[in-house]
Amino acid sequence: MRIELTDEQKAEELKELIELYGEDMVKGVVDEATKRIIDEEAKEFLSGAEFDLDGALDSYDPTFPRYTPSRDALEFFILMRLVEGKDFEFDTPIAHYFMVDMLLGHIQDPMMFPYSEEICKTIEIDINAIGFMASRGLAKSTVGISFFGVYSAIKGKLPNGIGKVYFYLLLAASSKGGARVNALAVRAMCEDSAWLKDYFEEMRFTETESEFIRKDPTGKIPKKDRGFLIRYQGINTGVRGSRYGERRPCAILFDDAILNTAAAYSKIMMDNLDEILNSDATNALKGGGKGRVLLYFTPFHYGDVNTKAILNGSFTPVVIPMARSFNADKDVKISDIKSSWEAMHPRASIVSLIKRAKKAKKLKLFMQERMLRLTSGTERLVPDHCIQFCDMKIIENNLEGYNIYITTDFTTTSGESSDFSGIATWAVNSNEDVFMLNLSLRKIGMETQYTVTLDEADKYKRKNKNVELGVEVDGNQSAHVLALEKRMRERGTYHSFAKQKGQLDSTKKGILSRNTGVAKHERFRIASQVFLQNKLWLPEHLKDTPDMQEFISQIKGATHEAFTRSDDGPDLVTMLMVSMHVYYPTHEATHTNTSTHYYGTSGKLDYTNVSAYDNY
Repeated sequence: MRIELTDEQKAEELKELIELYGEDMVKGVVDEATKRIIDEEAKEFLSGAEFDLDGALDSYDPTFPRYTPSRDALEFFILMRLVEGKDFEFDTPIAHYFMVDMLLGHIQDPMMFPYSEEICKTIEIDINAIGFMASRGLAKSTVGISFFGVYSAIKGKLPNGIGKVYFYLLLAASSKGGARVNALAVRAMCEDSAWLKDYFEEMRFTETESEFIRKDPTGKIPKKDRGFLIRYQGINTGVRGSRYGERRPCAILFDDAILNTAAAYSKIMMDNLDEILNSDATNALKGGGKGRVLLYFTPFHYGDVNTKAILNGSFTPVVIPMARSFNADKDVKISDIKSSWEAMHPRASIVSLIKRAKKAKKLKLFMQERMLRLTSGTERLVPDHCIQFCDMKIIENNLEGYNIYITTDFTTTSGESSDFSGIATWAVNSNEDVFMLNLSLRKIGMETQYTVTLDEADKYKRKNKNVELGVEVDGNQSAHVLALEKRMRERGTYHSFAKQKGQLDSTKKGILSRNTGVAKHERFRIASQVFLQNKLWLPEHLKDTPDMQEFISQIKGATHEAFTRSDDGPDLVTMLMVSMHVYYPTHEATHTNTSTHYYGTSGKLDYTNVSAYDNY
């Protein structure tokens, strides 16, 4: 439902915006110094984020395969059709039903979310704090504000313990702009609705309020207990003391409360919104623990207040891009697209949007507003074409031409709340090519990670290969070396610990990353050259495993500025390429198949006697 302001109303909005934000901010002028500071802060924040936004977008499935709409959600859209007196112009997508069931408290199992199981396990559902991050053009405001407001007025009471509702307060970037647009949208939907006129005793619409009074066939219910009000305000008008009669807001709805990119990078504006969201709004709600705060927004950057609210886990993340993830840097075909709302945004139209964005040099903006991507392919340290796979059987069958190393990024905690533990086995050849033979990148206990590491090392020792173990010993991580040595003695098999690069004469065991004198992200920038020069190969047989998918997503999440995903995978590469001393063989492996060549090898590929999953 699109409402256009008149020229006079637009002039009033512009005047208000300039008064509130200043002319430069309204024009979108970004303070570059502040932007750099905020982006630096976002780097640190992302490393500890509770919710993996990029992981959710990578695994998003617009069919919502583990979700079935509730009867209430079905009734919701039937009622809205009755209100409008006709069918909708476009079929209702499953994403809208999911949004409604979130609002009505029916989504109680994180596995119903349309992301990978690994991402879903990190989601903690709080029906009183929901962040709807959705693509522009997906009608998030129509469904979550206009429809939901009118539905609440009709029902007067919502299921799943939400209870009776009397008063919603909507906050937008300005009173004369976003707030007024929402008020006019509800008026346009309801004012001439024959069904609503018959259902309600009274309706009242202004540019700041929508009020509904339900009929009382018994004549015994006071008018104040049959009323429902939606009030529309600008974000800077204040929420404290808001009342409908004596009642506080049952819900406060923030609709695109950040004006533009300039406001999103304004420390003053973000601090103000943060205080309103996390203090003023919470204190203004009704008591009893049933007051709700609902965010509806499209992101600007990782550090904007709305985006941080779902990344830090304080708001339940409902992330709905325009379509399933695709590689926009390549030539996108219709078959690559799976739309979130095929009726409104057909696959062919999305492809056309991508092509126009590329021609206009606005692909980054398209990916931000439509696909919710805050990192573009051009910002990534390692582009897709530098991530390459090959069959590792040829390497496994000719180990005499390779040296073997194991790099680790051990966790120091156990249980489901533990960090990722990373263990990678590498083969290097005389041409300084690097082949990953095996990978474990998952949340496992401390004891298990030691077992996996030594099992890997023992396997190659049985093949007459010396294996060096790369283990970080910064801080309390030195305990990992002691733990491994203890288990080596128990097993009766021993392995060497890799030396710090440049410290071959040192008697210290393990790698001190701080001794490199370079920050973690900068170390991976150096290590990433092995990808960019096409010198690193990943195992084909592990390509579809959860561990490898996590590794690839973390590598893709490394930008020129920060890690936007966990850094355990990149750390495994960094240790090998930057932190520890690696000996490359002085001779090549000898093979007998000339049909396929890998750097540093020659001869025939032997595809026998190796199971594709024997290392996994």
